[in-house]
Amino acid sequence: MTPGPASRTAIERSIDLLLVLCAAELCRALQARPGHTVVHKVFFAVKSAVGSRAPHHEFIRYYYGPYSRSLSADLSLLRAQGFIDIFSFEISGRGSDIARHYRQLLEPENREVFAALDGSMKRRATWSAAAAKREAYQITVVVDGSPVTVREARFGAPLEPGSSKRASFRISSNVAEDLMTDLSLSAADYDATKRPGRTIDLAELEPGAAH
Repeated sequence: MTPGPASRTAIERSIDLLLVLCAAELCRALQARPGHTVVHKVFFAVKSAVGSRAPHHEFIRYYYGPYSRSLSADLSLLRAQGFIDIFSFEISGRGSDIARHYRQLLEPENREVFAALDGSMKRRATWSAAAAKREAYQITVVVDGSPVTVREARFGAPLEPGSSKRASFRISSNVAEDLMTDLSLSAADYDATKRPGRTIDLAELEPGAAH
């Protein structure tokens, strides 16, 4: 059994969900369909490269290298909401709308994170799981306070990226609230809000109107 994901705030998880959507949106442009293992390695490489706390996924040394239960949970949630297909990593129309809208708002103050995400996905999107695993094994992490490669880390060990001095992802409270609202409304429910309602004649509202 894998350990449970570290606790994230609602805002931190919303940021992580958005980053997964942005990764899937880029894959659509690249016409790439990375598998589950490759997606984990893409995000592990981002976490190892940036000086930001985001993405907030925690990784452990697992059967196929770095694995994040919190990332798996995010993928499952995005699938349940109708935003992506986790098997093909294909983004839906609603998922694409969310990714593009909030990236435009947030990228100016978080360029390092988005640039690292783009670079990691562009490099690895077409890789096989075996290729992604081989590369990840060479990344240096900190385990029990000592630097080791992922290959050298014991099974189940938390993989720390190194520096603990990481900046927060910059997002205003208003944008965070809007993002959480959009993520909480499934694609099907969102589509339902756009369907036209029944049109009535105002005469029907008059007292004594025939029914």
